[in-house]
Amino acid sequence: MHFEGSTCLGNMRLERSSEVWQRFLSVAQHNASRTAITNEVLDWTYAQLQTCCEEVARALGKRDGLRVGVALASGPEQTAVQLACLATGSTFVPMPETPTASEAITYLHGCPLDIVVCSDAALGVYSKAAKTYGAQCYRLSELRSPSCSVGKAKPSALPANVAMIQFTSGSTGIPKGILLTEAMLTANLRQSDAFLAQFSGHAVYCPLPQFHAMGGAVVLEHLLVGSSVHVSNGFNPAFEAKRMLDTKCAALLTSPKHATMLLRLRILSAKTLPELGHVVLGTGPVSLELVAGIQEANPNTAVHVRYGLSESVGTLARLSLKPGQTMPRQGLVGHALPGVELREEAGELLVRAPTCAEFQLGTASAAAQLLRDDGFLATGDEVELTSEGVCLGGRRSSFLKVDGYRIDPVEIENVLRSIAAIADVVVVGVADDATGQQIVACIERVSGAIDVDEQALKKACKTALSTHKIPRRFVIVDRLPSTPSGKPDRAAVLRLVH
Repeated sequence: MHFEGSTCLGNMRLERSSEVWQRFLSVAQHNASRTAITNEVLDWTYAQLQTCCEEVARALGKRDGLRVGVALASGPEQTAVQLACLATGSTFVPMPETPTASEAITYLHGCPLDIVVCSDAALGVYSKAAKTYGAQCYRLSELRSPSCSVGKAKPSALPANVAMIQFTSGSTGIPKGILLTEAMLTANLRQSDAFLAQFSGHAVYCPLPQFHAMGGAVVLEHLLVGSSVHVSNGFNPAFEAKRMLDTKCAALLTSPKHATMLLRLRILSAKTLPELGHVVLGTGPVSLELVAGIQEANPNTAVHVRYGLSESVGTLARLSLKPGQTMPRQGLVGHALPGVELREEAGELLVRAPTCAEFQLGTASAAAQLLRDDGFLATGDEVELTSEGVCLGGRRSSFLKVDGYRIDPVEIENVLRSIAAIADVVVVGVADDATGQQIVACIERVSGAIDVDEQALKKACKTALSTHKIPRRFVIVDRLPSTPSGKPDRAAVLRLVH
């Protein structure tokens, strides 16, 4: 059963239909037999995705503010539940599929979920936490059954128009739930339509977790312009290369860390991926060296740097570099998108846009104000606004103070990442009575690499950095602590190096 317009699901009639859902129906109607979204296991057409959406929507019921936690693998099934939530007015809450017991409690504590849709892998850890907080767990197969009916939502202090609760990465503390409305989702699509149109009918690849802000946003953005979206749930370089080659991938949407690893493995190259026309980088600082490396290996590929926040939907500013066009300066993320206001105040970037959230989850499952009285959101990012666009200088919360010097750890991290034996690095500041803080670099070595030479590290830092920026200590690990979204967990790193 397929439907459009006023949308009927069995005997349930929706009085007001989601604009995002209507856009999906229109795209699905014109691309029914084309691949919509795949992961390592599933490969669904637009028609198959729509069928699953309708079955889940029938189980969720009418618009009553039902809050639906989703702990599924990135791919078709998670996307189907998100679209079903949009179709029924339910609130979609993406969560990691394989958390620890404490992480599962973190996500359910303070977030008033009614149900959690789990994979078999997630069911055990979430079901225990769900009982504590009054939520009911379902497998997706149960929701797709014609006899399933979830029922009504529990009372909540949250605003009635919340379409999605996006958790921040938690890289510097406990993840915070950002309350996103459908109007914000729609505004993001509108302000990015011109850019996204060039990918219509083409295959794109995104290895970022779908519960991550960028990972989830790009899947929805590209589905709604008729792209075939290929996602993954783990780093398997050979398999990723084959998938991108077999699908004639036109765009790679990824993080700087992932792009760096693919470059080192010679996967991110025109020789391996001849159809690749675009690389879109987001989630963290992008170095001049990374952009230059991508351009050297892919002379005919455009590189785009995407700046956004978990506290907003999608992209706020974008830098697009045509083939052969070099990145002008470190930290540049381009100009604001239409409808986005950016300004600098005391060195910090402020943003006002229809995609910025007004509230986040606060105490007692209530909404806490995010925006200032003038409607601007304080981003916490150091900034310089130039004629070339927005130039970021790092996160205020991560700056180090050593002997009176204010130091951006990202600068040191970029230097160390250029060393072949290093897979990733996090630089933190440890309290020091004499200097205020001492700089410590926690380094993840490349798998299979021999021990990293500390003298070589110091030499590389002395060549590229001022004396006061050279780390006092280097801690070598096989794997850096990371958050469920895959970002380095700076708080855990700090505990590790103490």
